[in-house]
Formats: sequence, structure tokens, C-alpha cells
Amino acid sequence: MNDLFREYASYPELMGKLIRHKNIITPKKVCFGRNSAQYFLHFAPLVPKCGKVVFYVHGGGWNSGSPSVFKFIGQRFAQEGYHCILLGYRRTPFYRFPSQIEDVCAGYKAALQYLKSRGIN
Repeated sequence: MNDLFREYASYPELMGKLIRHKNIITPKKVCFGRNSAQYFLHFAPLVPKCGKVVFYVHGGGWNSGSPSVFKFIGQRFAQEGYHCILLGYRRTPFYRFPSQIEDVCAGYKAALQYLKSRGIN
């Protein structure tokens, strides 16, 4: 019950961030599985400042959220000069654990191949 309360208490702040962030960079959506939740968003910086890539797996207890909800994170890292990958996964209760871990690993591997194909090490 404590975790549920903390999660619900975080929603107003999250909504504020969603409303206030500026969509400067349009992310590229890349699917890596047959399910619509198996995708990642790539935020490419307008001006790369370093060769580092940030991978972000959203929270939600494996049962809520999506990369689309956390676009403000990809926007921020890309504006700071980093490539940013927001990974999605199939959620519970429709998909039982460890499907989520399998999706995160498959998405990570697919994102590495995608980045490599674009000359991003």
C-alpha cells in the first residue's frame, strides 16, 4: 500500500513536467518486437557534445508507464548533447515476469544495433 501511495503522489509532479517541457527534438520510434509496447525512442542531440548514450528504462512497477510518458527525460538529455534511448516493455498483468526483463534486454540489444548502424558508438 505504501508503494501505491508514493506512486500516486508522484503523478502531479510528473504531469507538471510533461506540460512544461519543450518539444525541441522529435524522437525516432523504433520497434523491436511484435507487441506494440516493445519499442524504444531515440532522441538525437541537435549538437552532440560527447559520445555517450543514455539508456532510460521507465518506472511503474512493470505495470504502468511507457517511454512516451517520459519524453521530457529524452528531451533534456538530447538538449545537453547526449543521445538518449527510452526503452519500452510489455507490462503486467497481461505479460508475466520475466517478460519485462526480456524486453529490456532485447530493446537494449536492438538499440545498440540501431545506434551502430547510424555510426554512433
